[in-house]
Amino acid sequence: MFGNQLAPSSGSVYIGGSVNTAIQLSESLADEGHNIHIVTIAPRNWDSERPDDVELPDWARHRIFDATAQHPGLLDGVQTFYDSARELLSYCRSHEIDVIHSHSGFSVLASVAAAVGGILDIPVVHTLYCPIPEEKLNRIDKKLSSPLPARLTLNSVGHVFAMTRNVESSLQRHGVEPTTFVPPIIDTETYRPDLAKPTSVELADDKPTVLFVGNLHPTKGIRHLVRALGELRAEGRDFQAIVTTERHIPGQNERREEVWSMLEQEGLADDTEMLGIIDDMPNLLANADVIAMPFTTTDGPSDYPIALLEGMACDTTAVGSNVGGIPELLGDGRGVLVPPGNGSALANGIADALDGEGYETRSFIKERFSPDAVTSTVVETYRRLLGQPMAASTSRQSVSTD
Repeated sequence: MFGNQLAPSSGSVYIGGSVNTAIQLSESLADEGHNIHIVTIAPRNWDSERPDDVELPDWARHRIFDATAQHPGLLDGVQTFYDSARELLSYCRSHEIDVIHSHSGFSVLASVAAAVGGILDIPVVHTLYCPIPEEKLNRIDKKLSSPLPARLTLNSVGHVFAMTRNVESSLQRHGVEPTTFVPPIIDTETYRPDLAKPTSVELADDKPTVLFVGNLHPTKGIRHLVRALGELRAEGRDFQAIVTTERHIPGQNERREEVWSMLEQEGLADDTEMLGIIDDMPNLLANADVIAMPFTTTDGPSDYPIALLEGMACDTTAVGSNVGGIPELLGDGRGVLVPPGNGSALANGIADALDGEGYETRSFIKERFSPDAVTSTVVETYRRLLGQPMAASTSRQSVSTD
C-alpha cells in the first residue's frame, strides 16, 4: 500500500477518511493471509512533533519517510514526487512486491505509483477518494489533478477503484477506465450501538449531545455548525456540543482559537467540549445523539466521511450536507440532508434530528460496507492484473499500499 500519512497520528489512532479506509482494507487483506507492506509519506510534523506513543500494527511491514512539501509550489511538488518515487522504488525492489496499490484524494499521487510500477513492471491499482476537480484550482497538486492530467495519470495504472458512486461517475465522465466502485470497510464489531459511554469526555445526562468529528478546515463546515448551534441556543434549546479534531500541533492553532472565539460569541463555550485525538471514538459515536457533517465540499480526503459511516453503524442520527457522496449515505430516509453553507437550514436539520425518533442505519452499513465483499473485489482485481486464476488461492501475495 502506498499513500500519504498512512500511519497513526497518536497511539494506534489513524486520522482521515482515506487513511482509515486504506488501513482497514490492508488489515482485511492481512487477515486473509496476504503479505502487506505500507510505504507512506509521514504524517505532518513527524520530524519535529512525532508523538511518543505511536503504535504500528504487527500485521504489516512499514516504511515511513518524510517527503511533505512545506509550500505546495512547483519545485516542492517536483521534490515530493522525486522523494516518494525513490522511496517506493527502493522498497519494491528490495521486497519483491507483486502489486502496488496507491491511495489518495487527488489523482496526482497515483503518478508516483504509476512511474514505479512502469519501471519495475509491477501492476498498479489506485483508489481515488474524491471526484476529479472541475474548477480551476491554485495549488499545484490540485492543478495536476484537474481533468486532463487526471485522465492521463489514472489511465496509466492497471485499474482504478472509486470510493463512492459519485467518484465513479466523475471518473467515467472524464474518460478514465477501467473503474470499479469499491466502498470503504466499516468494522461493525468495533462500531455498534451498545457500547459504554466514553471515558475521554463526560457526557451530560440531562441534555442531548451534538457531535462534530473532523479537522477545522473551512470546508468541514465547523463555522456553519457553530452558527447553527447558536440559533438553536437562541431558541431556548439545551444541548451539549462536542468537537473532536486534529492532534495538537504547535504554531497551527489559529483555527482552533477562531472556532473557540465563535463559540464564546454564541454563548456556547460553557456547554462545548473541544477535544483532540481520542482513543475511544467508537464509544463517543455510539452515545452521541446527533452527529453533524456540515461539509461545504468533500473534495480532498474522502467523498464518504468515514466518521459518518461509523456513526451510522452505531445507529446514531446523522445530519449532513447535500454534497459529494453524503447523499448516497443519508438519502432514502437514512438521515437528515441540508444544503451546504446554510447555518439556518443546518439548525433546522439538527432540531429535526433531536426531535425525531432516529434512524435504523446499522443494517445498511453491515450490508454495503462489509469486509468480505470489499476484499473479494479487490483481490479479484489483483489476480486479474497478475494473470492468476480468479478462484480463491492458498498462495500468499505481497501488496504494497501507498
